[in-house]
Amino acid sequence: MNITNKFPNEFLVEVMAHLKPTDMLSLTLTFKRPRKVVKEHQRMLAHQLLRNHCDPAVSQMAVAHHAAKIAEWKPSKRDTGPGSDSWSLGEFCGLYLRYHS
Repeated sequence: MNITNKFPNEFLVEVMAHLKPTDMLSLTLTFKRPRKVVKEHQRMLAHQLLRNHCDPAVSQMAVAHHAAKIAEWKPSKRDTGPGSDSWSLGEFCGLYLRYHS
């Protein structure tokens, strides 16, 4: 019998939030229910994994990069210089981190 079936989803999420990424992957590849729980709570679990297992500078850059992707930010080919849309993704991330940290 699968022991993960005895616990409520909220408990599994809390436990999985403290696992190493490789351990969470092993758990989700071994049992169906934890895989379903991860799919249902992937944003929170991803946030916890970044917070618990990544260097803060790396996780901040990951958040900024994700924000740029969500905003579908694309550089302009015709404009250059400060204040234009042609700034690089790195410059966008730097500005994002400055105003959201």
